[in-house]
Amino acid sequence: MSPHTTTEAEHLADVAARLDRLDLGEPFRWEVTVNHRRRTRVGIKIEPGAGNTVHVDLPPGISPDDAAELVRRERTWITRTVTHMRTQTPISPPIRRGISGETFDWLGRPHPLRPTNIGSSFPATFRGGSFLVPPDPPKPASAIIAAYRRDGLTWTIKRAKPWTRLLGLQHSPPSYAVADLGKCCWGIYENTHRISP
Repeated sequence: MSPHTTTEAEHLADVAARLDRLDLGEPFRWEVTVNHRRRTRVGIKIEPGAGNTVHVDLPPGISPDDAAELVRRERTWITRTVTHMRTQTPISPPIRRGISGETFDWLGRPHPLRPTNIGSSFPATFRGGSFLVPPDPPKPASAIIAAYRRDGLTWTIKRAKPWTRLLGLQHSPPSYAVADLGKCCWGIYENTHRISP
């Protein structure tokens, strides 16, 4: 008879069961995942408006007992943060109407929207402390997203050039892309000369 190998789902269920048995003062709902990018650390995340839900990211191969012990060590922070987050509401992006004077943030500063005739090659752009857009763009949201992406790419390339030299990548420089905020996360530079989420 062959020995039973534990699947990832069984392992996660075992970790969640061990976490449920911890005496943390109140019951929590554990969402446990394995994050294959993590090497040694357990990540704990608590979001506003999520009630008693605690997200736990585990590195591959950690035992349920070790995971439970690491979470138990953070019990004071978990309890305090969950209590605080119960009073918070999830952050929603502001609703934009595209009217003159409405502000858009660019590099940490607000820029008022200014409808102006700026030409067809640049449908919208941040310039001179204002966010310039055509008077009646057919798709205002697309024009705004395109401006953020284009100007963000220009800014990124300019700021990355010194780092390319410092990291010794001038012979095979990385390529850059700026995406919409549809999926918001930090990127990781990989040896394949690209940044991946």
